[in-house]
Amino acid sequence: MSYTPDRLYELLPTIYRVRDAEQGYPLRELLRIVNEQAQVLDDDITQLYNSWFIEVCPDWVVPYLGDLVGYRPIRVPRELRLPASTPTRPGNRILVPRREVANTIAYRRRKGTLALLEQLAHDVAGWPARAVEFGQLLLQTQSLNSSQLERGHTINLRDIDALERLDSPFDTSAHSVDVRRVSAPALQGRYNLPSVGLFVWRLRSFPLTHTRPRRLVQQPNCFTFSPLGNDTPLYTDPQAEQSAETIAGELNVPTIIRRRALADNINSYYGPGKSLCLFDGSEPISADRIVVADLTGWQREPQGDRVMLDPLLGRFVFPRRRLPKDPQVSYHYGYSAAIGGGEYDRPLPDDTLATALLRVGHLLGAGAAMLHVLRAADDARTRWLREQLLPDLLRRIDAPGGEKAPDEVLQLALREGINQALLNGPWDVDLWLQKELPSLEIRALVGLAGSAAVRLNRLLLEAAFPKAVARSYGHYTVTSRAAGRQEINEALRKWRRERPRHAVIEIADSGLYIEPISIELEAQQSLEIRAAPGCRPVIRLVEVESAIADLHVTGEAGSRFSLDGILVVGYGLRVEGDLAAISIRDSTLVPGWDLDADCAPASVDQPSLRILDAPLPDDGCPPPAAAVGTSSVTQLMITQSILGTILISRDEVRQAPLEIMIADSILDATGPGREALSASDCGFAHATLTISRSTVFGEILTHAIALAEDSIFTGEVRAARRQYGCVRFCSLPPESRTPRRYHCQPDLAIAQAVAGLSNVVEQAVARREATEQVRPRFASERYGTPTYARLTCANAAAILRGAANEAEMGVFHDLYELQRLDNLQARLDEYMPAGFDVGIISII
Repeated sequence: MSYTPDRLYELLPTIYRVRDAEQGYPLRELLRIVNEQAQVLDDDITQLYNSWFIEVCPDWVVPYLGDLVGYRPIRVPRELRLPASTPTRPGNRILVPRREVANTIAYRRRKGTLALLEQLAHDVAGWPARAVEFGQLLLQTQSLNSSQLERGHTINLRDIDALERLDSPFDTSAHSVDVRRVSAPALQGRYNLPSVGLFVWRLRSFPLTHTRPRRLVQQPNCFTFSPLGNDTPLYTDPQAEQSAETIAGELNVPTIIRRRALADNINSYYGPGKSLCLFDGSEPISADRIVVADLTGWQREPQGDRVMLDPLLGRFVFPRRRLPKDPQVSYHYGYSAAIGGGEYDRPLPDDTLATALLRVGHLLGAGAAMLHVLRAADDARTRWLREQLLPDLLRRIDAPGGEKAPDEVLQLALREGINQALLNGPWDVDLWLQKELPSLEIRALVGLAGSAAVRLNRLLLEAAFPKAVARSYGHYTVTSRAAGRQEINEALRKWRRERPRHAVIEIADSGLYIEPISIELEAQQSLEIRAAPGCRPVIRLVEVESAIADLHVTGEAGSRFSLDGILVVGYGLRVEGDLAAISIRDSTLVPGWDLDADCAPASVDQPSLRILDAPLPDDGCPPPAAAVGTSSVTQLMITQSILGTILISRDEVRQAPLEIMIADSILDATGPGREALSASDCGFAHATLTISRSTVFGEILTHAIALAEDSIFTGEVRAARRQYGCVRFCSLPPESRTPRRYHCQPDLAIAQAVAGLSNVVEQAVARREATEQVRPRFASERYGTPTYARLTCANAAAILRGAANEAEMGVFHDLYELQRLDNLQARLDEYMPAGFDVGIISII
């Protein structure tokens, strides 16, 4: 229910409101205060009513409703028992799933059915699944009087589709007996009479819509689906099953699309709104023109108007003489979690509008124009504004002789006074505008409280005094209407002309933007370049006149810059000046700048982010000593993003260390022995690092580490200052130089291994073996592959359950995959008939 501040006031008879208006609305102000408390009571009653229903109750109520229906939760680590006020950490939602509590009674009615196992995997762990009775796939001689055609049969070597599905979740061929248990933690067996396998897909399928493919330079008729040019397998967009009793097929799970499956069922996979589609402009290319082929080596050439497509490599080829004018693709790719640029849901920060206005400090420019208004004008709005200012401030404003040379201290006091007036509740719209509402934004904010009211007050001030009050907020929408147009630079030129204090350039599609970008921020000015919800644009930076084409950002004191939901390729981000903060959220700055077909980085030695003290001269020589230390970035925040190397150039004598805060992200130095964070000369970066739930491929060289927790470092971590900070529940090489470490690996494993050993040689061998045993092992360390930065099942439990709350260390900490696995295994044992053996088989 929307908040209406005058709800009680509007219930009064008209005569009382008229009398109240004659006296300056004292009764209305009193009833607004009463209405605030009435709204709190109303919200509390509504929440109590919602708590009776599993669909809308708060997260903390879910276990209590589960207790009413006999729901039995598994053991929950203490760190995951979150209070009701804990914001959006996923612990309780995963360990006590709302959907499972809601369906507990329905599960009991269907106990022992095969389809129930798939629903349990979906409701309990959030994973798509397919259940298979391996006993039905055993090789046996059937009687002619009782043939069972649904059982496994001997293989037909001419059936290519059946051969591709061998030993997959969709295998239908007969197998000999395997006496190993399917529930065994190691050496898992499959084909036995009591064995039931539950195949679960832990990788997710993410969409990309109407993005531009990468054209091969040597062969202009050859394209890759990925705009980076790397080979990437295409994934299915899972479709809902027809009924709860149906067993999942290839179209119902996020699996890699096989060539044979696409060729035999192209209308199920291909087309607008389906798993993949090719477009020429806005027109989809019909499925009749698609020929599925193996395009390894780009050796094949389509005939006529056909288009060859390879879903395993993510490639397609047009006829040389029938190239599309504007090729676009929609497809799905696989990855473990929603980090980096993507079309997934990205909630915007709470401080984008109203609180940003207060954060930037002064709001009235130089202040002289507003001083003139308060002295010269005599209307209702000016009188009201004068009433909000302090008496001593009014006396100073009215003092003679100040109009020609206004005092700077007086201007500062005026800004503070008007900023305080912006906080004093909603202003009277009728008083301030005295005409029709000028913008849709003002109409949307009328009647709202809190930060929205502050935003409304500011807009009213701008509308009433357009010449005296600078514009506070600008929003510019960008779409890639045609390839090659510099749409982002057009928005930047408009932003420079209007000069709002806070601005957002929102990219409203998943297109490709090929252009150089340079941004200059004024003092206290902020700019955010972000993707619109449901979009993942790609910015390919290009050279201009053979110069380095970094995304170049410079700023004066107090300025701020942020990237949100963007993928940057071609070059990196270079920041210079006196910015207060740099924020990178849900974005990707491609490690190594670009990729080749095998996902190898193109420029292994080039950083993704450089933060410099002062601009370098045109001749490339280092700046003079007098110029060093004149400006500095204060804070760098990286959240749910993927970056390459970060280089910091900073005067260690005259500047405080840069504050770097990294959470739920990946830093990738593109190879062992390289620095993921360091100074430009490969020394210690003058920065204080706070990192949590992240994975770092490479070495860390920094001035200090304030806190490192639940993270994985594959290279050495060296902090110049060891007396400050803490490293806890992390994995890092034992020779690292860090602050005090608590519950880190391999320190714990080494301590246990050498306990009781007195021989030096035996201790050295034990240390080496313990270190190797708990060394993190990844399915892939190359950005662009579906299993990038994902821990394998071969890791030790000290890594897979080594975080503070017994989740896995690293960037995928918040997936709580082992906790989901424990939940699911407990439920399978509860709902399986006696005598059956059920096992979970992960598909990555």
